[in-house]
This record gives sequence, structure tokens and C-alpha cells, in this order.
Amino acid sequence: MDNLSTDFVHCGIGMTSEFLNNIFEPFNRESEEREGTGIGLTITKSLVDLLGGEIKISSETNEGTKVILSFSFKINKEIIESKKNQIDNNTNLLGKKILLVEDNLINMEIATQIITKTGASVDSAYDGDEALELFNTNSYDLIFMDIQMPKKNGYETTKIIRQKNQTVPIIGMSANAFCDDILKGKACGMTNYLSKPVEAKKIVEAIIKYT
Repeated sequence: MDNLSTDFVHCGIGMTSEFLNNIFEPFNRESEEREGTGIGLTITKSLVDLLGGEIKISSETNEGTKVILSFSFKINKEIIESKKNQIDNNTNLLGKKILLVEDNLINMEIATQIITKTGASVDSAYDGDEALELFNTNSYDLIFMDIQMPKKNGYETTKIIRQKNQTVPIIGMSANAFCDDILKGKACGMTNYLSKPVEAKKIVEAIIKYT
């Protein structure tokens, strides 16, 4: 069994230690001035118990509240190893150069590791302006373009790139992957569109297909 724990930072206005002792009781509220029915945490505790998990809450008045959810899962390690080998076997991408545009640091690190596993090299940009600076001074075989970014978003950045280069493949990446979003990406010049969270397999497949 493998454990998964989600730890949230302190948020909100906090609660007293006395109230914490009865926090999972139904219809229990520390103050009548606060909105709600007082059953949210009761329901949450019941669902966590059904899943065999554990919920811990710590809080300080005027400081905030911290919630920790812990669950145990069985992980099929054979599937994980199979996916790892699939990536490791794609060593024919040596010499390929990828521009990865992503404003989320964690997403950036994960995608970079996936791409470098294929043998390709990666340049990273955290917003549209930085992506354009790199594009103007380098030659890329493929671009992974995040949509929601500060300064210039992915659509705007793609339009500017397309004014200079009509052939480099540009793969849009966003949690919003409805038909309208995909059509908007195509309209501004994107070659294809991947929905987040992007699977390692999809990233590798895109590199192989478009390079």
C-alpha cells in the first residue's frame, strides 16, 4: 500500500481550540454570524471514512486553518514501469529542440523531465514575452504552449510566432479543452491541443508525431 497525503496551507480566519474538539458534529458552527449550515465537515468526514482515509484539522484564531487528508492506495507498479520503459525507449529524439512555455513551476519541471527522457533538449519560458525572446534567437522543432499565462497568453504568443514562422508545430496546453477552446487555438495557428493534466504518453507522442 502507498500513502497519499494532501496538505493544505493555513487559510481563512481560524477557529478556537474549543470548537475544534467538536468540529465534525452536525449543525455545529462557532458563530451564528458565519454563513452555512454546519454540516460541510460532517459530510467530508463521512466520505473520508468511507474511503478508509484520515482527516486532521489544526487551527488558530486570526491565523487560519490547516487541513490534512491522508489515504492509502494500491498502486499497480507494473503499469508505471511499462510507461517508464515506453518513454525510455524513445531515444530517437536526440538532437530535437523543444520550447516549453509554462507559467506553473511544478508543471514546467514535470514536463521538462518527460521531454528530456526522450533525448530531446528543452528551453523553458514562463510567459509569452520570454517565449518570444527565445524564439527570436533559437530554432525549435516543436513548441509546447500553455494558454493561461501572465503578460501575453498562449493565443497571443502563437499569433506573433505565426507571423514569423508558419511551419513550426505549436501544441497548446490547457485545462480548458472544450470545442470552443480548441477551435480558438486552431484559429490563432496552433497545430494541436492537449488538455491538462497532460499525460507523459501524450507529450512523447506529440514530439514523435510532429518532429
